[in-house]
Amino acid sequence: QRLRLPRVLVHLHVHYPDQIDFMLNALANINGCEAEICVTASENFKEVADVVQSSLPDCRFIKVANVGYDAYPFLKVLQVNNLSKFDYIIKLHTKNERPESRNTVYGIEVPGYKWRDDLVNALLASEEIFLRNLQRLEEDISVGAIGAGKYLFSTLDNNEEENYDLAKWRAAFNIDESTHYFGGTMFMARAYPFERFKRGVPDDIDFGDNKPKSFAHKDKAHVFERLFGLVIESEGFKFLDGSNEYRTS
Repeated sequence: QRLRLPRVLVHLHVHYPDQIDFMLNALANINGCEAEICVTASENFKEVADVVQSSLPDCRFIKVANVGYDAYPFLKVLQVNNLSKFDYIIKLHTKNERPESRNTVYGIEVPGYKWRDDLVNALLASEEIFLRNLQRLEEDISVGAIGAGKYLFSTLDNNEEENYDLAKWRAAFNIDESTHYFGGTMFMARAYPFERFKRGVPDDIDFGDNKPKSFAHKDKAHVFERLFGLVIESEGFKFLDGSNEYRTS
């Protein structure tokens, strides 16, 4: 039994400032732990910092380049934090509204903000849901990460192993033949597996730009979307669904 409160590193990347209130409402449901909140933003950094700081005066702000969607900012947060201080990491980010032409993800209908809402609500829809997720991680050492189970995907589907050249990236971070990840990259996970990503320097990775051509799903951000799940399973952990009842992968 832990003799102190769990320590949680919370990363929120804000690309769309108009979603700040939604994210702050979610963050307000974090309880029962010592949370350190780190907010990243790029061109809109001052606007984001001004708004967020009024609600979260103790949070840390990091200005990042506008590349790599939410993956590059997360790597920067990992780089500047001593992960051994934390038991868990929560990864969150604003997410664009899906247009009619792109309102499915691997066959799941995600009109408007549904994908964002599902991902966030699985973790932080209420204080009770957050505490339930935290307790499950505390009590079950076989659990590595919790998120929205309907978006738990496998790299064995849709030819992802080849599309993303995952063998090369597994080797770079010593990640074995694990296959599962949370599509949309929002989750609550044990912190120490992410130490592996501190071997490299985020600025040495060519993330290209964030222009729509990257929706071909071959860019580096989508590679890391998968790696952030694979590293958890590589440690022998399982995933749980925080949406309703707990289900393993």
